[in-house]
Order: sequence, then C-alpha cells, then structure tokens
Amino acid sequence: MRAAYQREMDALERRLQISRLGRLRQPYVGLFGTVWGIMHAFTDWPASSRPRLPRCPGIAEALIAPLSAVRAIPAVVGYNRFAHDIDRLATRFETFIEEFSNILQRQR
Repeated sequence: MRAAYQREMDALERRLQISRLGRLRQPYVGLFGTVWGIMHAFTDWPASSRPRLPRCPGIAEALIAPLSAVRAIPAVVGYNRFAHDIDRLATRFETFIEEFSNILQRQR
C-alpha cells in the first residue's frame, strides 16, 4: 500500500509542477512587457519641441502588458488550491493505510 501511495503522490505532484512553472513565469512576462513598452515609447518619442503622449504607441503597450497579472492571479490561486487538495488527499491516504494496517493486525 505504501508503494502504491507513493506512486500516486509522485504522479499528482509531477502534474502539478507543470502548473507551477506557468504560475512562476506570468509576473515576469508582464514586467518584461511593461519595460519593453516603455523603452519603445521613449525610443520612438518625437523629436519635436512639443512631444505628445497620444502619438507614442509604446505607452499603450506598456499599459496593456501588466494585464498578464490578470492571468497570473488565477494561476496562483489554482496552483494553491490543487496543492492544498493534494496535501489533504495525502493525509486521507495515510490515515486509511494506518487504519487498514491496524485492522489487519487485530485480525491476526
């Protein structure tokens, strides 16, 4: 039973690692997009005496890029939920193994 328990826990945790990688990467993608947009805005800034903000398309990119946080937050919540569920399931499996072992020992 312990071997089957360990195989199942390993399989569940391996699948959860894929979600973990996506969760960790999202904020950095948003930050990179913001920096890229700001850099683009300042390099394309008009050389006129009165530069105007609406003429710089990089500002729009910089404002939209942080929206990857909108994807990152549900990813973090989902990962934490699944990690908690796996921990709870592991506890239930361990309890079952102990109870079943006790029953078998009493019957001997």
